[in-house]
Amino acid sequence: MIRSQVWQIGGGIACVAGVSVGIGMTAPHWPRAWLDRDRGPLRLTRFDTRSGWERVGVRWWKRRFPDGGQWAGGQSKSLLPRLDDPAAVQRYIEETRRAEWVHWLANLGVVPIAVFADWWIVLGFAVITVVVNGIAIMIVRYNRLRLLESVASLTACPTPP
Repeated sequence: MIRSQVWQIGGGIACVAGVSVGIGMTAPHWPRAWLDRDRGPLRLTRFDTRSGWERVGVRWWKRRFPDGGQWAGGQSKSLLPRLDDPAAVQRYIEETRRAEWVHWLANLGVVPIAVFADWWIVLGFAVITVVVNGIAIMIVRYNRLRLLESVASLTACPTPP
């Protein structure tokens, strides 16, 4: 029985890792048109505010959570781009959307585990996967929100003559 559970957990780790890496490796090759606006779960809501995310500890997580964007061929999301470079700003916004999609889709790595594992193992993997990906989603949403607010404030301010 213990041996079976060890195999189930090992298989679960392989499923979650395989799906996550597979999605992450394909993401830099997705068409830019898929990332040109906030769609589906990427849509910012009235609850997406800087102070709201800061209240739940996003800054603490940003310092401790690894930035895996460069591992799979994307770009790092650790630092905001220069606001005077519109192309860099747009690329960064697209990169945060790509990262958020990757983490939403990575939660699907739990689905194949349900085929071979006990219910409590599936539940454990689901909780861990959703929490870890949720932290990453929180960070990239916060970064995108900060950048969109900065861009909005720049366009609202008149330029000096």
